[in-house]
Amino acid sequence: MAGMRWLGRALFWVLFAGYGVLVAWQATHLPARVPAHLGADGAVDRWGSLSEHLALAGGLGVLMLLLGPGSAALLRVLPRSAVNLPHPEYWKTDAHWSEAVERAASGMDWFASALAAFMLATMAQIGDAALGRPWPAWVFPLLLAAFLLATLAFSLGLLRRFALPPDAARSR
Repeated sequence: MAGMRWLGRALFWVLFAGYGVLVAWQATHLPARVPAHLGADGAVDRWGSLSEHLALAGGLGVLMLLLGPGSAALLRVLPRSAVNLPHPEYWKTDAHWSEAVERAASGMDWFASALAAFMLATMAQIGDAALGRPWPAWVFPLLLAAFLLATLAFSLGLLRRFALPPDAARSR
C-alpha cells in the first residue's frame, strides 16, 4: 500500500503543478473577456472577466490542496471521534489507527488526483474557448463521466479499504 500512496501523491503533485502552469499561462495569454460557463453542449453560455476566471481558478486550486494533502494532514491531528470510518470498533483502536489514517490519506490522494485532472482539463477547455478554439461538444460530458466514474471507484475503494480484515475478530 505504501507504493500506491506514493504514486497517488506524486500523481496529484504533477497534475496540480500542471494546473498551476496552465493558470499562470492563461493569466498572460487569455483575453480580458473569457467564458465563465460552458453549457452541456460545450458552448459558452456566460462570459466573465479574466480576473473572475483567475479568482475561480485560484479558489479551485486551494480546494484541491485542501482535499488532497490538506485532508491527509487534518486526519493526523483530528481526534478519532471526529473521523467517520466504517467499523470504528476496529479502525479507531490504538492498534489500527495509524493504518486507518494512512488508508484514508491514500484514498484522498487518489481522489484529489482525479479532481486535479478534471479541473486541469476543464480549465484548458475554457481557455481554448476564450481563444476561439472550442472543443467538440462531446468532450466535456466525457470528462465529467470519467470524473464521476473515478469518484465512484474512489468511494467503492474506500469501502473496500476499510472492510474488516479476515483476522479482525481475533485481533480485537
